[in-house]
Amino acid sequence: MVRFPLRYKFILWIAFLVTFIIITASLFSLYHITRILTDGLETPGTSLAAALSSMLPDAFKNKSDKELSELARHIVKASENIIEINVFDPGWKIIARARKDGSPPREGEVLPREERAKYAAARTASRIHYLQEESGFAEFGSIIKDADGRFGFVSIKYSTAHFTREIDTAIKFIICLALISLFAGITLSVFMANFITRKLNMLIQRVELVARGDYSRQAEITSTDEIGLLSARFNEMTQGLLEKTRIMRFVPENITALVKNDSDFFKESGVERKVTVLFIDIRNFTGLSESNPPDEMIKMLNGFLEAMTEVVKRNGGVVDKFIGDAIMAVFYPDENCDDEIRAVTCAIQMTEELWHFNHVRETSGLFKIQIGIGVNTGRVIAGMIGSSSGRLDYTVIGDAVNLASRLEGMSKNGKYTKIVVSEATFDAVKNIFDGELMQQDSVKGKKETVKMYEIIGLKDIDGLIAGLASADEKDRYNSVSMIGLTGRPELIKNILPMINDGSHLVKMASVTALKNLMLMDFELVKLLFGVLEKETDVRVISNFVLEIGLIGEDEDREKLVKYMDHEDPRVRANAIESIGYIKDRGFIAGVLEKKLSDPNNRNRANAAIRLYQLGDLTGLKTLLEMCLDGSNYLMRASGAYGLGEITSKEQARVIAEKLENAGDYFSAERLELLENGRLTLEKLLRDEENIVKVNAARALGRMGNPLSITALVDIIKTAHPKDDVYQPALGALKELTSPNVFKHIERRFIDGIKD
Repeated sequence: MVRFPLRYKFILWIAFLVTFIIITASLFSLYHITRILTDGLETPGTSLAAALSSMLPDAFKNKSDKELSELARHIVKASENIIEINVFDPGWKIIARARKDGSPPREGEVLPREERAKYAAARTASRIHYLQEESGFAEFGSIIKDADGRFGFVSIKYSTAHFTREIDTAIKFIICLALISLFAGITLSVFMANFITRKLNMLIQRVELVARGDYSRQAEITSTDEIGLLSARFNEMTQGLLEKTRIMRFVPENITALVKNDSDFFKESGVERKVTVLFIDIRNFTGLSESNPPDEMIKMLNGFLEAMTEVVKRNGGVVDKFIGDAIMAVFYPDENCDDEIRAVTCAIQMTEELWHFNHVRETSGLFKIQIGIGVNTGRVIAGMIGSSSGRLDYTVIGDAVNLASRLEGMSKNGKYTKIVVSEATFDAVKNIFDGELMQQDSVKGKKETVKMYEIIGLKDIDGLIAGLASADEKDRYNSVSMIGLTGRPELIKNILPMINDGSHLVKMASVTALKNLMLMDFELVKLLFGVLEKETDVRVISNFVLEIGLIGEDEDREKLVKYMDHEDPRVRANAIESIGYIKDRGFIAGVLEKKLSDPNNRNRANAAIRLYQLGDLTGLKTLLEMCLDGSNYLMRASGAYGLGEITSKEQARVIAEKLENAGDYFSAERLELLENGRLTLEKLLRDEENIVKVNAARALGRMGNPLSITALVDIIKTAHPKDDVYQPALGALKELTSPNVFKHIERRFIDGIKD
């Protein structure tokens, strides 16, 4: 949520500017008018004083004091503004005095010494006294003398009432004019602010849609100013994102996952790995194509491929490619090394999904289809395969892949499920699935006959339950996993004791099985807490802490705060992640902020990462501070790692969804901090410690800012190919450039070949 919109800032700025101009102009006008009015009062006052001073010497010689007083009264009476005239002899005795208010004369009195001081300095006609607010008059005076000498002093007092009225009138006029101008200025500023921010608000709405993944909307702003230019560039950006999103549908998901999560996937090209490969194909697809309309075949094929793809994903597999009406899926080993089990389970579920698929089609009067499945386990070459033009594909190749494809072809000879597996695969799953040895036969590309088995189905439940008591850890693990796949809640009682098994793998599989068997979440959480009280295996603790965070209530998650101080970094990391699921963001922030000063670099980084993922900039600031810790290279390394974790494009979308207003992601403070982070990472490329340099290079790659290309090229040019930072920097550079651009950079700056 924008706390202080740009519209209001614009209005306040214009209002301040208008107010400043009006006040300055008003003060200048008031000063100028006051000077004019003051001159209008002072000029006649000094002129009259000068006239009297030149006329009175003759009067002193030829007239009596009474005649002088009469002359003074006549002058006072004739003038509207003169309120008093006093004539003094050389000894400061009043010889003539006249006042407009008719007060009694003071002729013959001698002016007190303290009152003479204000007249003593006057030599010519000048202003003696002027205090508008306090006395209400201005006094002018002059020495009376001729060539024979000094005769005395004359004083004339002018009323300032008229002058004050003129000043008041001018002030009121200026104030009214200022208020009208201020109102007009503010009105104009509101109009201008609305005019400008209306376009910005339209652009912000489009930015929010983009943050939510909607790239189809264009900003309809056609002005020729900077906002119009920004809108045009924004439309170009969204169009590019839309095109890339559409293209991503045609990119295998294993490529997508590797690009997102592994900055070194280019480096891993050509690695030998043990995997399980599954092929599924529609039987007699050519015949079906000849007897059915093309649009119906395409519709059927898309529905089939989509349904089977979901089954592959559900079992932790990756769709490597679509080959016409066939699917090639790869199951990579995970921590449990159960890729064979997941592949065969996937195959069985595919047959079940096919039954539902055909049932829907049959009820709609459409034709049914049949499938065959082949599964093989073996070592393959995994890596990037493609041309230098930029078309790349991450896939697996080798004899194991070819055999899986051949086994799928042999599935037409099956009698049960049409799922044919190799001997290597069957040996890994024979304690869980029943199978029948098929007639040995030669397959294309193999000189010798190949042993193959057709999967019949899961072993009987009694056998699986018996396997729970096996002395072999793998048998117990497989039995727990397969009982969980049955989906029968009545078997919960058989799995519950396994959560206290001596094997960490069995314990963690028990939790998954209990969830599959639909044990109530609150019961499972209570069970997990019971195990945690006495558990010592950090692998189990970290797994259970995360499970509680995922399925528990906020009060359960709050109990995990103590695990944030656990000695194992995995437990701490999972505790921080679990606490992050609490709905009370204030509570989360309060807990995590305490860890921002933790002396352990991993604790501090994990807390900062999670805090920033919740939309709090304090986490980002903490990571920047860690990167600048000159005394602890582990702090710098963790800070660099954290910046890479939170600044990727994927994280930007996650964080934008956490904010009340997605537009806050583009706040000036956030953008400035992110830019500081980028510059800091570039400096860390020159750090003395290898781990810091490696993490900084990887972070720059994930950040995805092309401005870092120069820094990465510089480090690659100066580093040796065997240096630890070389390959991460090379991988980061690949992420920041297109294949053609990278090829050019590689030729010119890395290989030293000039075009």
